[in-house]
Amino acid sequence: MGIENGNRARCFIIQPYGTRETPKGVKVNNDAVYKSLKRLDGIDPSFPIRVYRADTEKFKRENLHSHVSDCIKESNFCIVDVNGQNSNVLYELGYARGSGRKVIILCRDKKEIPGDMEGVIYIEYGEKEIDELPDKVYPHLARVEGEISNTIEIGLEKIPYLPKRNDELIRQKILRAKTKIDILQTNLSILSYEFIGDIVSAMKENNTLELRVLTLDPQSIFVNYRAQQLGYTKVGIFRNELINALENVSFNLREFGNRVRIKTYDDFPAQIAFHIDNDILSCVVSAIGRSRDNCAFLLPDSIAGAQKSFVEHFNKLWNSNESREHDEDNNNSK
Repeated sequence: MGIENGNRARCFIIQPYGTRETPKGVKVNNDAVYKSLKRLDGIDPSFPIRVYRADTEKFKRENLHSHVSDCIKESNFCIVDVNGQNSNVLYELGYARGSGRKVIILCRDKKEIPGDMEGVIYIEYGEKEIDELPDKVYPHLARVEGEISNTIEIGLEKIPYLPKRNDELIRQKILRAKTKIDILQTNLSILSYEFIGDIVSAMKENNTLELRVLTLDPQSIFVNYRAQQLGYTKVGIFRNELINALENVSFNLREFGNRVRIKTYDDFPAQIAFHIDNDILSCVVSAIGRSRDNCAFLLPDSIAGAQKSFVEHFNKLWNSNESREHDEDNNNSK
């Protein structure tokens, strides 16, 4: 993702094409909606925008689905018209959200908005208000611009910055994983109660998907130090939290055999990261709080320095003599 040449923010429009009839029997001229939204191109010279749709871009891929995915990834934010609850539109909305894109939702009735959309900007409009859409969207652009600006530019790359780790983003990436998931966590509690169902679903959906989980050994001396940092008055409470989460994750994933490997390491927890296919979500570790409450960065593993900083770091811990395959039966007897 990045601001294109000329510093124009890329706004991708997700909607059906042509005139469609909604399930309620209302005919909607989607092209008229798009034509109206195109006027956002010049609505604010201080925040120039380029509005586009999949059919206005040159196809770089063989199929429409891949082309739309590319358009979403290349955008800075998306405007999504859920009028009629078109299945393709809803899927692309989920993909945009899962890719970390800021989203503005258009609807004829707020009841059409899918659940679990807390914090999303939505705008209601009627058939006679299509021409007014740019004016309805405009008041929300300052918020969009602010979130787009929360990126760190490295050369030609733009790295999305998250003020707090986005668990919905992680969930969507897990569910769409194609080849591999590598997880490096001090504490598997969040994995145990927040993501385990998504991981199981992804593993069942894709029988070639492989998972490696690397976590701090609950018996490590470093558990004492981390417990003190987090304010535990009794180290045993934190240690039991780690043990219970590790056992629960191991139990729930046992059906996938050697496609899932879990190791514990005995070293100071210096990094928290999710590496899913070609994307890395790096979570900042601090001495005053859990990583789930700290800021995070989403970056491609192809970016300069990512292989050494994340991939090689994970593999060194994984292959270390201090790292051990988790044995569910014997873990508590250490």
